[in-house]
Amino acid sequence: MTDTEPTAATNLAVDLPGIGTVTARAEHHSSDAVVYRVAGPRVTGAFTVRPHRALEAPSIIEVRVSYGLVSDRAPALWTERPEVNGVVLLGSNLVTVDAVPRLATSDKLNPMRGANNHYGRDTAPAGATAKTRAVVAAILADYFARPDLAELHRRACAGEALAAIEEAEGELEMIGQRLREGQAARRRVLSRLATLQVIATGGPLEGNPVELLNAR
Repeated sequence: MTDTEPTAATNLAVDLPGIGTVTARAEHHSSDAVVYRVAGPRVTGAFTVRPHRALEAPSIIEVRVSYGLVSDRAPALWTERPEVNGVVLLGSNLVTVDAVPRLATSDKLNPMRGANNHYGRDTAPAGATAKTRAVVAAILADYFARPDLAELHRRACAGEALAAIEEAEGELEMIGQRLREGQAARRRVLSRLATLQVIATGGPLEGNPVELLNAR
């Protein structure tokens, strides 16, 4: 296996205290994302793991764990969303690599569920949250031990670079527009200044002074 070859689909089985045996099938979902399809006691669905802000670090130190099979559609329309203790999870959470060993017993991960309120969601119940934390901790322990982690980081950097290029090009276009507007404004001021200097010295004007001073 080399860093340029993606790892084939793998199967994971872990015994989680108070939960039972949870199995997961891990496979590449996109160039830099891995999806874990999970099944266990009252837990099923997909968790998508993707490097977060990879360009800022020499290796993957933070990931986004998304609840469902991520797509370009709105998160509420993602498919295969996890169902834990009968609760369908929404959204995503960021997790750093150093938080993984304590993730199952910490408050670093707080899954959301749908709700009839202004935001359309709220925090999942305590039981579903605790189980989700344990499952995600097992998933991420496997993820950070993947042999193709360096390749996932490289691909994440490439994707972020492409997005940054598009953003930079947009910024350049905005700056160019402002420069053009500034240059036009400078020409107007120089023209007005020239007219004022002629008026101040009593010289002849080529045109109506009011129109010359108000020219745009």
